[in-house]
Amino acid sequence: MKYNRNDEELAHMPSKVKTAFLKLQKLGAPVKVWHQNNPKYMDYRGYFWLSGEECKEEWLDYYSNFWGSDELNDILNKAGLYFEWENPAWGNVYDA
Repeated sequence: MKYNRNDEELAHMPSKVKTAFLKLQKLGAPVKVWHQNNPKYMDYRGYFWLSGEECKEEWLDYYSNFWGSDELNDILNKAGLYFEWENPAWGNVYDA
């Protein structure tokens, strides 16, 4: 699904996070929005999450690109964000 800045699914994101998310989306990174965006719930996945199962190894892969690409990390760092693996299938994006 393609998102834009005004979509309700992105309403929980501060402006800098939306900018990073939309830039990554435009570049083809495997970014996703999880339905549970309240950090008090067990199934919280950060502001957004990155799929490790979409054959996008140039962005991240648990086994062959564990730390993520330089481009991914540059975009996240500029927004004051980082990702960490929840499991081999996805990484969650949080404030640094």
